[in-house]
Parts: sequence; C-alpha cells; structure tokens
Amino acid sequence: MAIFGFGKKNDSTADEHSIDSDKASNLVAKAQDLAGRYQFEYALSLFAEAIKADVINPERFEAMFDCAKAYAAEGAKPASKDDLKAIDGPGAPDKVAVAALAWMRDVESVDKATTLMEAIIAVGHLDPAQWFAPKLANLALHASTSKPNKRALIRTMELLKKSQSFSEALKLLRRAQEVDPTDGALASELKQLLAGQAIESGGFAEAAKGGGAFKAVLKDADKQKELEMAASLSGTGASAEFNLQKAEEAYAAAPTSAEAIQRLVAILRRRGTPESEKRAIEVLMAGFKAIGEYRFRMTAGDIRIAQFRRRIEQLQPFVEKGHAQAREELAQRTAQLHELELREFRERGEKYPTDRTIKFELGRLEFDSGNTDAAMQAFQGCKEDARLRLRSAHMLGQCFAREGWHSDAVGEFREALGLIDVTSADRELDIRYDLMLSLMEQARADRSDVLAKEAQEAASTIMRKEIGFKDIRQKRKDIDTLLRDLTAK
Repeated sequence: MAIFGFGKKNDSTADEHSIDSDKASNLVAKAQDLAGRYQFEYALSLFAEAIKADVINPERFEAMFDCAKAYAAEGAKPASKDDLKAIDGPGAPDKVAVAALAWMRDVESVDKATTLMEAIIAVGHLDPAQWFAPKLANLALHASTSKPNKRALIRTMELLKKSQSFSEALKLLRRAQEVDPTDGALASELKQLLAGQAIESGGFAEAAKGGGAFKAVLKDADKQKELEMAASLSGTGASAEFNLQKAEEAYAAAPTSAEAIQRLVAILRRRGTPESEKRAIEVLMAGFKAIGEYRFRMTAGDIRIAQFRRRIEQLQPFVEKGHAQAREELAQRTAQLHELELREFRERGEKYPTDRTIKFELGRLEFDSGNTDAAMQAFQGCKEDARLRLRSAHMLGQCFAREGWHSDAVGEFREALGLIDVTSADRELDIRYDLMLSLMEQARADRSDVLAKEAQEAASTIMRKEIGFKDIRQKRKDIDTLLRDLTAK
C-alpha cells in the first residue's frame, strides 16, 4: 500500500540492512536477563543493539518496551550523550537504535517518541512503524490535553499516515479539529484518512492487486486475527490467554527450540502468578537440560530471586507495624535470598568470567557476606568497564575502609566523586559520606588537621544539600571535636 507515500519494502530490498536475527535474539536474551536483575540501563543498551541487528522485527521493540516500562516504574533516568554515542553509527538502523534508546529511557517524552517514529520511517519497513504508532498517538493526545497544539497534532498525524496507521491518525485529526473547528483543510484530510482506514481494516489494497489476491485476503482472515491479538500491548484478558495458548502449542511442537522456550517464558513471566512462574522455571530447566543453554538456567534463577524479593516486600508493612512473626520470617527470607543470590552469582561468575556485570553483582554479594578479599578482586576487575567504574570505585573504597586502609579508601572515594555526572548525581551523598568517614579515621591515625578539615568540608557539603542525611548532624559535631583536639596546643 503506497497510496499515502509509505510502503513496506519488497522482498528484493528487505535484506538491505543486513538483518542478523540470531545476533538480535542473543542480545535480547541477555538484556532480559539483566532486566530481571534490575540492571535496566545496561539492558536497554543491549536491546538497542538488538534493534540495530534486526531493525525490521517489531518483537525486538516490544521486548525493549517491556524493559522500559519496568525501568520507568523504578524511576528512569534519561540517556546521556555518552549512552547514545556508544550505540550510534552511520546507518539508518543505527539512528533507529539511538532514537529507541533515547525514548525508552524517557517514555513520556513526545519529542523523543516523534524522533523515533521519524527514524523508523526512514528505514522503510512497515511493521515496526505500525507497532509504535499507538504509543506515539497516545502520547500526542495526552500532551494535547494540557497544552493544545494543532501544529504538533498535525505533524504527528502525518507521521502516522506514513506508517499507514490510519485509525491512530484519525484520533489526532479529530483532536486537531477540536482545537480548531474552523480549519477547512482538516475536513478534507478527514476524507482521506477515512478512506485509508477502510483500506486498513478491510484488506482492499491486497484485493486491488487482482487475480486470487482477494481470496487470499479472505483465506488469511483467521491468521490476521491471530496477529492482531498477539500484538495486544496490554497482555490482559482474551489476548493474553490466546498468546499463552499459542506459545504453549509452539513449545509442545518444538520443545528444544530456543525461540519457542524464550517466547513461552516471556509470556509466563508477564502473568506473574505463582503457577505461571513455576511453569516458567520448569520450561527453562527442561530447556537447559535439553540443549545446554546456560542462559535458561540463569533466567530460572532470576525468577526464584524475584519471588524472594516480592515476599520480602510483602512482609515489610507488617514488620513496620511490629508484627513479631513477620519480623522473624523477614529475617529468614532475607538470609535465604542472600544465600540464593550468592550461590547463583558464584556459578555465573564461573560460567562467564569476562562478564563484568555478573562480576560486579558477585562482588556486592561477597562484600555483604564479609568476604572482603573476594569482593575487592571483583570490583577491581569491574573498574575497566565505563558503565561500572563509578560504582566499582565506591565499593572498592568501602572494601579498603573495612580493612582499615583509609588512605586507599580516600583515593577510591575521590575517584568515584570525579566520575559523577547528571545521570549519577543521586550517588553523590553516599560517596561523600563514606569519604568523610575515612578522612576522619585517617586524620586520627596521622594526627592531621588537614585531613580533618577536608572531612569537615565533606560534612558541610552534605548538610547544605540534605540536612537530614543519615547521622550527618552528629558526624559534623564529631569532626568539630576532632579538629579542636588536633589543633589544641
């Protein structure tokens, strides 16, 4: 259908962008594993790389969007210039990946959503554009409720027309007519969109090709219904049951198919019930035993970890109310969770010794267990990764402080502070507080009023930013006492 200026590329040009489905599938699997461990920023970057490898498949976008929604619920941060630069490149798929990462890290931004649709349209494949159309339309409509802007609505409508998403374009057109009922050009535009909607819903464009095309459209009606239900974003109600049934059928037909396993598990995890998670673990472990892909074993472990975390969250309100039994169970569950995580990540560290995200998590768990030497080795290895450098320097400083090596700890904390930017500003006070503590200890050991004054400056910075941070009031008094002692004659 090219009557509105945008058509799906034909078979002779479909491979123009060097599609690598296997690479994309592997990247998506790894990204989903990371998202399950709440490492959303790194996961979204990997999803963007998957889109670069397979820019025509809307399932890559949908998987990334599931992660983006989870990240938004945790309090997402927009992508930095460095984040975007890391995945940029000269090709059209590169631009789609950059725009996707920018929007997925800031899913309420209409401007970033518009940029993404423009990039998708530039690639020239219809499926991802139509997947994204309802989301762009909803954002534009929501924005127009608080700040009506006819030009912005029309601009977005034109993009939706290019993607042949005429029903979504109609929504924006009608909203534009509400904003300006006197615009006669919009009435003319309405006729075109209504015609496009009729074609979109009736399949008449294919029938217009002649021959047996119309019969093919009728014959494929059931298949089209399946596709529409599978494309449902909500994943609830009849479409969710339908998708689960289809995924179970595909898995039963090919139980050693990695794609069938991954699809079924993704649907089961979205349901989030104890029964569905139990089934997901069964499928994953069967897949691991059958084809030996360790990522299935990892995902099963991630589900078990998530189950423990949910139970701990459920217990918290009862503990806060002083419920003794809840407090006992919370302590037990917390210990079990830590033991499970430590066991999981030690095994993962052996399987993937070069994966620094696994190494960092293992270091954190070893630190919490009091295994400081093992934690130091892990964090030192992670400092080579730019994404982990700041957190690794902070944790390494804490390791040194625990060992009483405060001069080394001070060096790590200073390095960590130097790495803070707008995307990591929320870490500043914790790092500065730890720096202050080590400066105090080193000042006592060296009888150095210079170090004590630096500790005092760190405390003052914290107090000016957040007067109620931890026990900073008392620490400031302790530093003043230390300074008087060191400077007394």
